[in-house]
Amino acid sequence: VFRMAQNTISFELSRGYIDTEGNAHKLVELRAPTINDEVIADRKLAMLSASQDPEQRAEGNSETLWELEVMAACCLKLGSIIKVTSDHIRQLARSDARLMLAKLNEVEAKLMKAEAAPNSSSGE
Repeated sequence: VFRMAQNTISFELSRGYIDTEGNAHKLVELRAPTINDEVIADRKLAMLSASQDPEQRAEGNSETLWELEVMAACCLKLGSIIKVTSDHIRQLARSDARLMLAKLNEVEAKLMKAEAAPNSSSGE
């Protein structure tokens, strides 16, 4: 299953997120990332880096966690879950997380291409 609007994309994960009741949440809807998504991810990781807890400090320097935070911010829906967090994304199989990242990059590239295309209705 694959559907794409200009700034969103829908697709299905192989395994999906498995909740505490054993339900698989496979259908994903992502929107294109914004600079604000990156700023918020930077802020979250900076707070972790400043922690007294060595595990949290280590996570604060994780590029992977930064990507997960951005993916979670851009995830409009994961199955029936509307408020997706990086904790949900962390529970995905690696192949599903890689697919999500690839689709996020795809929707961003398509949006950039659409924005760069000349507007045929403007007469230019």
